[in-house]
Amino acid sequence: MFEISVTIVRILLGMIFIAGAVNGFLIQAGKQPFMPVNQKATGFLIDTGYLYPLVKATEMTAGVLLLFGWFVPAAILLIGPVVVNIFWMHLLHDKPLIWVGALLLALVLYLAFAYRYSFLPLFYANMPNDHSYVISQPNTEGSQQQ
Repeated sequence: MFEISVTIVRILLGMIFIAGAVNGFLIQAGKQPFMPVNQKATGFLIDTGYLYPLVKATEMTAGVLLLFGWFVPAAILLIGPVVVNIFWMHLLHDKPLIWVGALLLALVLYLAFAYRYSFLPLFYANMPNDHSYVISQPNTEGSQQQ
């Protein structure tokens, strides 16, 4: 059941970020967006000249990786800072839509928990040269690994 929920969350996040990126690219092209956006935040990001396209390209890249299940831990690391910023923007400037930021944050944290063993090598202070830092998931079936 856990694997099914992880797959559902992964695909859902992938679709959300692809839709958000496409929506942002439409705004950049001067077209009407199909999802509501915070005009103040969007205007600020567009005014920087580089940040809005960078965020939308990051969303698109992570969304595709999540949707197809490619490099999922890397996609989680890539999209994490974007989600934190979405959450804080809604918390501080767009309270009626705080649920969007909270939902995205909860889904990404759930996915990060599901892939937690992939992130353990990031927390080693001194990496050994013999690749003994590579950690696999613990054996949950009770049989001995050979």
